[in-house]
Amino acid sequence: LVWGKIQSHPWWPGQIFNQALAITSVFSTKREGCLLVAFYGDYTYGWLRPEDLIPFEKHYAEKSKQSNAPLFSTAVKEAKKEIKRRAVLGLACHCRIPANFFPSKVRGYFEVNVSGYSSGVIYSAKQIQKAREDFQPDDALSFLKQLALSPTVKRQNLFWMKNLTRALAYQRAR
Repeated sequence: LVWGKIQSHPWWPGQIFNQALAITSVFSTKREGCLLVAFYGDYTYGWLRPEDLIPFEKHYAEKSKQSNAPLFSTAVKEAKKEIKRRAVLGLACHCRIPANFFPSKVRGYFEVNVSGYSSGVIYSAKQIQKAREDFQPDDALSFLKQLALSPTVKRQNLFWMKNLTRALAYQRAR
């Protein structure tokens, strides 16, 4: 997940998209040395230079506040939903529920049914592995302790959101 910058527009949330998964018409606008980015909110795409991209999570606090426009707010909400989906993906395992993982038409990619979220979302084997590695049992335990000590405190950071999402997903799976 990234923030992408196009000319006079604000930094916009999106994700780097594998060209092999894109529709044919996308290739007619391809620019050499650029990465394909699918943007949230307006469902557009663009070929961006790497220097026009920054990591989404690292810059979330700053970039998510740059606009109050409804379309921008929708885009940020969709990106946060993807972060939640990936947090739950980190708890999913082919060994436990094989029916949730299907090979896609592109080698190294899988259609995954993420519990409580959309089914058939396509992730690479690397993205699935990263989602699993992002789950840290010590962080989860620390989060649950904080939640038990102050259950009514609302926190808006992504760390809190991901851990709450994982806790709720774990609860659903039981």
